[in-house]
Amino acid sequence: KFVSEFHDVHSYVDSDLPSGTIVNVVEPGYITHYRIKKAAVVVSNGSSYVSEHNDPDPLFPDLRLPHQRTSSKWGDVFIPTHPKHFEISAIWGWDAKTGLFMQEKGPIWDPLHYYYESVDKIIKAYDGEVLDENYWLIPVPSEMKMKFYPVVPFEGFDVLDMSERNDRIEHRVRPTTMCKRYTENVFSANIGYHSMPPEFEYELDSWFSPELSPVKRVISDVPLNIRSKIADPILCNVPAKLYLSRQSEVSQGNPYWVNDMTHLHDSTGEFKNDYPYLARYYENLTSKARVSAMSNLYIFVDGVGVDLNMLRAEYVSSLKIPNNIDESIRDFTLAYYDLKEKSFLRIKNRVDLFDKFYDEYLMSSWNSSACDDMSYMLKDQNIEKLNESQFSSVAIMQPPTF
Repeated sequence: KFVSEFHDVHSYVDSDLPSGTIVNVVEPGYITHYRIKKAAVVVSNGSSYVSEHNDPDPLFPDLRLPHQRTSSKWGDVFIPTHPKHFEISAIWGWDAKTGLFMQEKGPIWDPLHYYYESVDKIIKAYDGEVLDENYWLIPVPSEMKMKFYPVVPFEGFDVLDMSERNDRIEHRVRPTTMCKRYTENVFSANIGYHSMPPEFEYELDSWFSPELSPVKRVISDVPLNIRSKIADPILCNVPAKLYLSRQSEVSQGNPYWVNDMTHLHDSTGEFKNDYPYLARYYENLTSKARVSAMSNLYIFVDGVGVDLNMLRAEYVSSLKIPNNIDESIRDFTLAYYDLKEKSFLRIKNRVDLFDKFYDEYLMSSWNSSACDDMSYMLKDQNIEKLNESQFSSVAIMQPPTF
């Protein structure tokens, strides 16, 4: 397909190929580290093309909700629910605002928030042969190489079982996962946006990447021609009692929303009731309404396996240099210690803020504020601005010459 960043149109021709398809290359192009010389191409205008598929127009993702690796321009990406929708190319590139690799156009690939028909085929493929050079990788099944798989409803449901993961590791069963599937012969969800518990939206954590939050990325209203085609968050068809009966079979590694039964109830059929924490992305709420919705906004402030009661010196002394860092290169070693030390302090300060100023901490998360915006509240501690470079002079020295 024609891509403006890589091709110059020499001419358009009548063709039975889809619009935008390259018919002929007049002059090849090339890419180096420093420049792109575009190829000169002849492109089909699609005047004689007739699709073999007949299906309604695709749905569009609601960009007011988290789609971390997707363009923030309405209509640029869509949810593929039929083979016809793959006739348009998916274009990826670097986002100038965030510096991240994102999908710019075409059928969306977002397996975190949508369920694709290919998932079960990939899981089944793990029962086959592995790559000789890497036991943990499998070859792509040959029948999948020339076919794209659409977004589909999800059948059954998963529970999280730590013993399932341990058994897979012990017996080298792939993939390594805690998920245990129960089919129950019911579709658990329709086609739509699969909402994640807020602490699992790690890229939207206001302490790390506030610029990825939808409230910072998407500033325009939903266009009129898209409003009726937006996919809402999913409706769950699995009764809470059925889910609990299966999750209760798993006694180890239960997630927090199972330990507290008040977090589980049947779907009301209205996503704003089922997922009240999503209101932070949709509306400018009053303070009173925010307090109500924030009761469903869970904040993850785990110490990431670190004892936060340790003194800084104790933590640093417990560190071990990873195998891929050459201890003989002093600058690299000191930079590693410097980074780990400041990461430890950052997490420790975060937990202190959570414990001592919970309301303010919660509001900061709601507004996707950066962590340094709250640092002043711990007046009795030495809190540095964390949005600036905090590496030591050693860490930012010119790298050694090999």
